Amino acid sequence: MNFWKKIASVCFAIILLIPLAVHAAPKTAPVKIACLDRSEAFRRHPGAQAAFNSVLAERSRLQAEYNEKAKDLSPEERQKLSHELSAQAAAREAELLKPIQADIDAAVDAVMAEGGYTFVLEKNAVIRGGADITAEAVKKLSAN
Repeated sequence: MNFWKKIASVCFAIILLIPLAVHAAPKTAPVKIACLDRSEAFRRHPGAQAAFNSVLAERSRLQAEYNEKAKDLSPEERQKLSHELSAQAAAREAELLKPIQADIDAAVDAVMAEGGYTFVLEKNAVIRGGADITAEAVKKLSAN
């Protein structure tokens, strides 16, 4: 969940910065905007299913650990244990998803360079316009 909040924050920041960048760009340079369905790219990444299965297994393991340890704890101690295990789960999820994110970023960078795109926005943030490069990025992911 925290991961998706970060993505939403980055997309929002990019949307706010586009007018500044467009204004600062030389008037002769065309601005090409593309969009990417990041969740689709994640789903179609070759290693995504294994990473998601690992995340689910880790969550199950931590839930079992919580259930075992929480039996004899006070409510305050249970809450503390819950926070500790949640932090462990989030750290492990970030660790597992980081290489997938890096692969997607590299694929997007390659498509941007090949297509001459200036910006790539999250597809869900685009109402009109922008070339959808999701399929191209996924094809690059599959080629690696």
